[in-house]
Amino acid sequence: MLAHSKKLRINCLENRIGPGSKEISIYTAYCNSPDHLGRILIIYGGTTEKNFSHTVRFFWAEHLARLGFVVHFFDFRSNLGDSKFSDYGLYDRLQDSKAVIDYLLSKQALFKHLPLSLMGLGMGGHLAVLVASDYEYREQVKNLILIVPAAYNDKALSPNVKFGSEFSKIIRTRDDRRLSTIFSRSRRIKANCLVVACKKDEIVPSEIPWLYFLHLAQPRDSAARSYKRICELNDYGHHGNYDDSEKRGLIVQHLLGFFKNSKSLPSRPSRVPVCRGVLINKVTA
Repeated sequence: MLAHSKKLRINCLENRIGPGSKEISIYTAYCNSPDHLGRILIIYGGTTEKNFSHTVRFFWAEHLARLGFVVHFFDFRSNLGDSKFSDYGLYDRLQDSKAVIDYLLSKQALFKHLPLSLMGLGMGGHLAVLVASDYEYREQVKNLILIVPAAYNDKALSPNVKFGSEFSKIIRTRDDRRLSTIFSRSRRIKANCLVVACKKDEIVPSEIPWLYFLHLAQPRDSAARSYKRICELNDYGHHGNYDDSEKRGLIVQHLLGFFKNSKSLPSRPSRVPVCRGVLINKVTA
């Protein structure tokens, strides 16, 4: 999306927030061009893999940075190398997500007029909707991208429910989606929204992305009306959002079309100063 006369260099910086050994590392990937189109915070799904942010960086952050975005991503405390996964739950992941966006918004002046977008994959879609519908954040989040978004029973968000047998039992409740307020909450969202569904999704029921879209398209506040779009990938299932290059390429095509049609990015790239943080990686593309 940006024209460059020289090779791109993708920098990745680290900033840490939180107390002691359970600090959250927030990573920021951006290209060496001073011109940028927007900021994207990626909230990933329900993986148990340690330090999954490395996968997010390799398959998504660096790719989006080449297109001109400043991309933020992080690991939940449940996925840090020395963490016990079962000590955390969906509620803890929501608190982690809010802590990260609080930090990013505190640095808004550094990024001038770059609009902030949330991109949630799988479980991250549910979390992204919770954040974008929160009255504290909904004015700040300009775009919401949901990729094969999950939806959970409200009981799964209890602070006392941790990942494990109890969490699994709750989310397997029959008609679980009907016990969730996530869809009604989504009507509070003011952001432009893109929902990506997969026709062969074997994890998320086929109606879930459409329920998100239908509620997103009917905001409670008439002043909140904005651009909404849903697309369905016919040949793909729930997985492969990271390592399947063809699937990822299709999602990026829809994403760029969404940004173009919603007119949610600046007409001219914004010049921002070099991001601040500890440089952990450089990639020349």
